[in-house]
Amino acid sequence: LLYPNPAKDRLTIALPSGTSAAEVRILDAVGRTVYQQQVSGTSAEVDTKALPAGSYRCVLETAEGRRVQGFVKE
Repeated sequence: LLYPNPAKDRLTIALPSGTSAAEVRILDAVGRTVYQQQVSGTSAEVDTKALPAGSYRCVLETAEGRRVQGFVKE
């Protein structure tokens, strides 16, 4: 779950319950990785100030699998 959507300066990623660690990647409209980080806990914050306005996909990879959700950067 990502919020807020659309995002301005920050994007919060709520990790699925029972997840101890995950890799977060943000992909731009053409599929290039523009952000990547290992995270743990119940949520992670991503600073989106440097991202140009547009559509992105957030890929969350955990031991349980991969989740992909789109978001818009204003």
